[in-house]
Amino acid sequence: MAKEKVGFDSVLEQGYLVGLEVGRRKKTLEMEVRTAVAERFCVNFSRSYKWEDGRVFDQVSGERVRQVVARSGREVEEIAFMKIESMLGEGRDLVVHMSPENEKHGYDGNVVDFWRLDGGEVKWNRVVVEEGFERMADLFKVLGGKEVIREKDNLLACPVGIDKYSMGQVMAILEVSRAIFNIDEVGVRSVVHRLMQGFYDEFGDKLVKDSGLIFRLFSAAMVEVEKEQGVVWHGGGEVKLRRTEMEDYLWGGMVVERQLTGGCAGVNMVGRFVGVGRGMVISEVDGRVRVEVGSIEGKSYCEKCGCYYEGKECLLCKRGRVI
Repeated sequence: MAKEKVGFDSVLEQGYLVGLEVGRRKKTLEMEVRTAVAERFCVNFSRSYKWEDGRVFDQVSGERVRQVVARSGREVEEIAFMKIESMLGEGRDLVVHMSPENEKHGYDGNVVDFWRLDGGEVKWNRVVVEEGFERMADLFKVLGGKEVIREKDNLLACPVGIDKYSMGQVMAILEVSRAIFNIDEVGVRSVVHRLMQGFYDEFGDKLVKDSGLIFRLFSAAMVEVEKEQGVVWHGGGEVKLRRTEMEDYLWGGMVVERQLTGGCAGVNMVGRFVGVGRGMVISEVDGRVRVEVGSIEGKSYCEKCGCYYEGKECLLCKRGRVI
């Protein structure tokens, strides 16, 4: 059975961040969290990269984007990006890369990426669309794709270099999906930036060195954006958090759950906050172990299962019988 892909992995993120120059770590973490959250909520978004000697580099971390793609572990994505980079180097006006929903890779939505050169920058725009594999395969031919597309991985591995259509003309053909949530990229940016400020004020440089704190920051961003789903954003405004909410995100207990992402990331593990001084507590009822949210005062923390317990040892890890 194939190992399930995790979209945002705080342990891998921490290892990546400590390998960067110190001055790049904070901005890189904020950008990575923002991108992961935008994918989860099917937000159309854009990013700019540096173009140098025919290669694409992340403007914040300085890392070559091909290396970032390679870390995903999906060979088909690395092949596709090599082609994108090559087409841009050949002078193609626009490169279109289509990624249909794909159970094999854990892709839970249909997206189209646009890559184009603008002076010394590479612009990347992602839109969520209604088109599935069959309609994307037809569009591939219309745009001039030469390869025979028989399955989803064929399409994923074959970006199309375009000279005769503009980005606007291609988007006019596509049926751009309405966002699942009302919040847009500006809203996501505001949420993540505000949380990043709060976490950095509290933990300083420790934030980028501690995978647990990174996971807590990512989870807080996911929770806040989900709360904003009823708010219609119009490109402005700032997310304001109450002091008690920020304290909960910084110090509160968490229950971890699995969520599907909305883009190409697979699944995310996300913490649900249950309040300061509360967490998953283990107790014994009629000879069986019960796990539920409760007060953690006076209880010990089990690093193996992430729960709190009374007594000398964790009953869950010792006995494993759960109500």
